[in-house]
Amino acid sequence: MKNIKIMEGSYQVSFSMKDKRHGRSRSISVGTYESIKDAIKIRDFVSDLKSKSKSKILIKYDVLKLVNEIRKDMGYHPLRNSQTSNKVNI
Repeated sequence: MKNIKIMEGSYQVSFSMKDKRHGRSRSISVGTYESIKDAIKIRDFVSDLKSKSKSKILIKYDVLKLVNEIRKDMGYHPLRNSQTSNKVNI
């Protein structure tokens, strides 16, 4: 499964992104999920963003902001490295 790693019973989704518009690309995690269904949903969402982008380059801050909105609907907490301070009450 492309972009999904199995780590001790959970699934980590990561993509190559840039920290800033002119920065270096590196692999950034967009979350760890307990179910494969959730991991595939996030992977497909980010892949779709990449395919719709004109430059085919993902910017970390922009992508994580969008991913946090989906994670909130799924009942997960926001990602720590996304500069979002809102927390989800479960």
